[in-house]
Amino acid sequence: MLLRKKLFVITCLSASIISYPAEAKITASKILWVSNEKSNGALLPSSFYLKGVVSKRWETKLKLDADKAKTNKQFKEAYLKYKSRKGMNVTIGKITEPFSLELMSDSAKNRPSIEPAIIADVFKPSKRYGLMLSRKTGKVNLASGIYADHANPNNYSLTSRVTYTPFKTKNKLLHLGLACSIRDNGEKNFLGFEAAAAFGPLLFKSEYMGASINSEINNSYYLQASYFLTGESRSYRSGKFLNSLKPFSKKGAMEVVARVNQMDDNNKQLQIKNTTFGLNYYFNSKFHLSAHYLMNDSYTVDDSINNADVVSLNIKYKY
Repeated sequence: MLLRKKLFVITCLSASIISYPAEAKITASKILWVSNEKSNGALLPSSFYLKGVVSKRWETKLKLDADKAKTNKQFKEAYLKYKSRKGMNVTIGKITEPFSLELMSDSAKNRPSIEPAIIADVFKPSKRYGLMLSRKTGKVNLASGIYADHANPNNYSLTSRVTYTPFKTKNKLLHLGLACSIRDNGEKNFLGFEAAAAFGPLLFKSEYMGASINSEINNSYYLQASYFLTGESRSYRSGKFLNSLKPFSKKGAMEVVARVNQMDDNNKQLQIKNTTFGLNYYFNSKFHLSAHYLMNDSYTVDDSINNADVVSLNIKYKY
């Protein structure tokens, strides 16, 4: 009998390559297998992830989508990175463009909110093939690159981001950032400002983005606050918050979060606004539950937007 429901079997592997150079190793690898109607009940690889260090100066990452094999979307991410002795990093391949604190920091696996902020969901630069230079000097992080659209190689984008951390201690930090992106030969232009402040388990985040798309101006921002009732805090390094989170107690960690989102255009034809309140419970570093309530308060000139409130329940497992 054919399996009519998706069955996910996750295999995580970790290995070392004993060859020259001696420090070469695979730091992470994962294969996701799926069985469904299309595979006639057989287990087939759905996605493949591999990250490795070739030497002290070189590292690489490859992420494939087997479902999109033989298409231009089969490579989710693929790059080669060189770390120079002077602190300059050179990355080439299909990579994430350096834009937005939300996009650079939060993985969906450990994000405080179930849904991404509007600023990241609507205007986010996608992964593209390109060349990026990055450097960390003291409290400043710089990243800039040129990227091309695989579907239309003539559409180039220039994206840059700079962040500054005035102070960072064990329990406190202040983050400031600026990013810009000139896209599709100037037809789309993004400008973003970002700020974050952490005081132990309390974290404030906010971003503003101005987007010019075919001469139409759109503005978007979000304000977010999160607090760990059990005392944990999110790790921060090199201009972004890390995805790792380990509860202090075997009983897990509990976090509350609140966020306000808004996007509108200068012509006052559209406004998307919502407010979210949520509770997250982390059993451990891999598994957590979320329950969020989202209140919509949006409008368009023709009243075509549904303003229904939404209750979301989410279970996440980080494999």
